[in-house]
Amino acid sequence: RVIEELKVNSVEKEKTKQTNIGIQKSKFINSNDEYLSISIAKRSRLKPETYSSVTLGFLIDFELENKINFINDSKIKKMDVSDTCENCNITNCDERVAKPVMVHNQEKKDNIQLSIDKLISEIK
Repeated sequence: RVIEELKVNSVEKEKTKQTNIGIQKSKFINSNDEYLSISIAKRSRLKPETYSSVTLGFLIDFELENKINFINDSKIKKMDVSDTCENCNITNCDERVAKPVMVHNQEKKDNIQLSIDKLISEIK
């Protein structure tokens, strides 16, 4: 996301913004683990059309909450996330870059197993 924001902010060549910094809280939907992520994106000086970013993630626990006084700031964006897009069943995700193929494959397997179970129960 910080790279996309950097691209949007660097439309005019003379006023090119060279870096962008972002922060968000990410809650993993399958584990309820929550991370504070701080990202820095930068435009390459040698290749202006190239961007790179680094994200540091900190598990939010009691200790971290006591060390970082701004951790509960309402201005920090909160997002529900999954490990990968392919394994994510969040349907209204603006950040999705790949189809949830693993979710769909599991749904197909579950449906097949339900059909088999139903057939077996009808035979008995």
